[in-house]
Amino acid sequence: MRKIQFVILFTVLALAVAACNLPQHGADTLPVPQATGAVRTAAVTPPAAQPTGQPAAAGGATPAPADPSAVVQSFLVAYPDDTAGMLSCLSSSLRAALPAGGPGMLLQVEGDVNGFVVQSGSEVPDPPQAVVLVDMVAGGSRLSRTFNLVKEKDRWLINSITP
Repeated sequence: MRKIQFVILFTVLALAVAACNLPQHGADTLPVPQATGAVRTAAVTPPAAQPTGQPAAAGGATPAPADPSAVVQSFLVAYPDDTAGMLSCLSSSLRAALPAGGPGMLLQVEGDVNGFVVQSGSEVPDPPQAVVLVDMVAGGSRLSRTFNLVKEKDRWLINSITP
């Protein structure tokens, strides 16, 4: 009888260990492209969950995070439905020169962004500016975008987006 209990216990433990090694999938992961044509997932934290140290923006919009890559992620997570969230990530000069379709038109994509990954980011301290390169899947196409950021009032904000 003890031998049967031992076998059952060993089997349950083996299954539990094997289940811990399974890939994790959920609402917080998005498919993103790689140069090889394969797709991997990258965790994306919604803007509301990212600590910023900044007071809430006017109109209830989430303020832009303090890190350039996090600002870009917040903009892409807000696209296309959260106009206020996208606007909170833009510099004053870019907000003043928005295209007629609003901040979503800055990405120059057709359809929803189905996934993205930040490929690289760099900062220059004086004058403060940053560049973040992003690969994304939007409207069934694989695209790359370069986000140029500037610091305004100690906050990183998107100043331009180029293909």
